[in-house]
Amino acid sequence: MKHNSSEEEKEELGESCVKVLAKEVSKNSALTKPTANYLGELYDFYSLELMVGTDHEEDEIMFMRKNKDTKELVW
Repeated sequence: MKHNSSEEEKEELGESCVKVLAKEVSKNSALTKPTANYLGELYDFYSLELMVGTDHEEDEIMFMRKNKDTKELVW
């Protein structure tokens, strides 16, 4: 991730990573893979925490959480 990435760019990267993980898990299981509006069935069973940032000390690290009982990511 580039230095001074916007919050929106970090959120897009985070959501992409979440979907890639769910897609890969769904390849070897019966879990439904992600779609444009759904993160994938993996997160219906497991909670997730993700940090997105850069290696520059002055850049803020964003934290994201998705509990298995909720439908959306919380930043």
